[in-house]
Amino acid sequence: MSVDDKQPRTFKPAIGYALCLAGFVLTLVAFAPGLMSPDSIDQWQQGRAWSFNDVHPPMMSALWGIFDRVWPGPFLMLVFHNLLFWSGAALSGI
Repeated sequence: MSVDDKQPRTFKPAIGYALCLAGFVLTLVAFAPGLMSPDSIDQWQQGRAWSFNDVHPPMMSALWGIFDRVWPGPFLMLVFHNLLFWSGAALSGI
């Protein structure tokens, strides 16, 4: 039995989760409220008007339209994208 086998492994996942949570919070603090390029603005307006075309993915425009009704602007999309990114990193076992 090696030295690593004798140490409890309960802290390794907790440290990874804590790092991902810290990364999530740091990303939101650093980049809030989010960047709106002309392409993003067009997609956001489609979601807001609930009128879609094939220039942008309609599902993302619809999701942005729903987010915009809860909290107007790009912030909830920033939260959603980073939640997907950091939870994926946490679940992959960094």
